Amino acid sequence: FEGSLLSLSVLPAIHTMELTGCFQISDDGVSALARVSTLQTLDLADCCHVGDDSLRAISSLPELTSLYLRECSVTDAGIKMLAGLSTLRVLDVSNCDEVTYLGVSALSRVSVIRELDLSIAMGLRDEEY
Repeated sequence: FEGSLLSLSVLPAIHTMELTGCFQISDDGVSALARVSTLQTLDLADCCHVGDDSLRAISSLPELTSLYLRECSVTDAGIKMLAGLSTLRVLDVSNCDEVTYLGVSALSRVSVIRELDLSIAMGLRDEEY
């Protein structure tokens, strides 16, 4: 499956990649996708093997505006890597239990974020305010 993702990286005009629920995709596959510099929307929701190494690769996508990571295995360290994405407008980290206020606060440097979904993020608790 991940070899197929590598072959997609040669398609220069792809703007949207929808991979919701692809349980076979891991950090290696996402790294291959990150070679598609024209990606604007990347949906990795419910891809439980996608982690911080994926976010390191994703952080180099110059046109990325929307990123969906619901139920991925990302942490604050990975979220902090996204702070350099100056075009990111939509971020969904709902149900990402390892994301806390430390990671979310790092996103304050991304002033163009308009939608941030933190629902059911167990790492975010009221006592941490």
